[in-house]
Amino acid sequence: MRIHPATTRRPGVLAILRHPIGTLREVARRLRDPRVPALAKLLLLATVAYAVSPFDFLTDFLPLIGLADDLALATAALWWFLALSSSTPEPRPQCAARNTQ
Repeated sequence: MRIHPATTRRPGVLAILRHPIGTLREVARRLRDPRVPALAKLLLLATVAYAVSPFDFLTDFLPLIGLADDLALATAALWWFLALSSSTPEPRPQCAARNTQ
């Protein structure tokens, strides 16, 4: 399930949280896209590194607060990644047809 093509509006935070599998598929597709800026890809790498690192802004020993900051950061990073990568231009149909000839 694609959340949205790159030419439509950006998904909201609630759409990201409601459709986690679709979001991850869309992120995986965009990570393979060479037109997506390196800054957006670096953002996801930094978020994953923060999530698995033992250092945390709020420790995970606090029952809900420790996990809530990780979830909030991951959701914000996914939203920002999708926002940055949706601004990459789609190839024009006439250019794509010219390349296949």
